[in-house]
Amino acid sequence: MELNNIHDRFSLKIGDITKHDQYDVDFVLSNIERTPNLTLLKNMHKYGKIPPCIFTGILKDEYAMFKSKVLNYGLIFKEEMFQNEWVALVTA
Repeated sequence: MELNNIHDRFSLKIGDITKHDQYDVDFVLSNIERTPNLTLLKNMHKYGKIPPCIFTGILKDEYAMFKSKVLNYGLIFKEEMFQNEWVALVTA
């Protein structure tokens, strides 16, 4: 953030986001497997707000099931990327 001169406009937190009790965030980048990502979605939904997200670390074999569960939360997919056995999804 410092290299791009944006460090004074954003704060960055690194940690296990599935353990939070509130989700007052503007954006989530999650590079974990399907199950923790689904826990994260459930927790954010309980909080009342799911911000735009980038989900990575999803296996192609689990992609269809993960996508259907994400759609149940009313999220819109902006982009899907595939590389080898991995999938990344961008939501709005």
